[in-house]
Amino acid sequence: MLVTGEENDLNAPEIKVRQNLNFNIMKKLIYGGLFLAIVGIVFVGCQKNQEIDPQIESNEKSSGESLINREPKFSEELIENMVNDAYSINDDEIHAKAGGEKWRRFWRKVGRWFNDHAGVWMFGDCGLNLSCGPCPGLCFSLGIIDGNSNDGDTASDETYSNGLRVYGIDILEDKETNEEYLMFRFNKDVNDFVLDGFFYIKEDIFFSESMSKQLEKESIQLKEGKYNVYYDKSSGYYYSLVDSYMK
Repeated sequence: MLVTGEENDLNAPEIKVRQNLNFNIMKKLIYGGLFLAIVGIVFVGCQKNQEIDPQIESNEKSSGESLINREPKFSEELIENMVNDAYSINDDEIHAKAGGEKWRRFWRKVGRWFNDHAGVWMFGDCGLNLSCGPCPGLCFSLGIIDGNSNDGDTASDETYSNGLRVYGIDILEDKETNEEYLMFRFNKDVNDFVLDGFFYIKEDIFFSESMSKQLEKESIQLKEGKYNVYYDKSSGYYYSLVDSYMK
């Protein structure tokens, strides 16, 4: 015959088992809740990143359109005056024959021709976000402009078949102030670099060390901007004065 104390003792293991089961369930619920909370934080973090990326992409794609709406940095009249001074060889010959000499404020200090890939992705209707896209412009490769030296204003058939196009870079000097200016010069490949009559530099960008040395400079940086293009009938070249920093 069992007494009350003994009956309680027999039920004690069952009570402990139930307590252990309840404790384990609570642990699982707590750990499960923590896991879900962590997953939720990570998911929200990923969502935030995914929300930011399209905005960055949108800003990058819209930079071209905003550049289109800007005013050109230099007037065509200024470019024309500089071109007439620095490149007017025929006028000099006429003055020399007449026994005089034309005074020129600007003169071409150094000039070189280069060939390089053309095309930019900066405009919204040009599709892919690549360093070189289907729109006219200078191709930025690895964050620099790295053109190849070219003999004259045209290139070989092989060069053209490789997708390379020709442009010239001249450094002009103002005789009155000794300030230097960087002028782009285009020939038959102008349509590969100029869009709707303007030349665009989509961001501040450096020439490669090799290009800078060929232009007798330690370094040359072009400044972002929209630039006028002036056509000189006498030479048949297109000129664009570009804001730059040279040393």
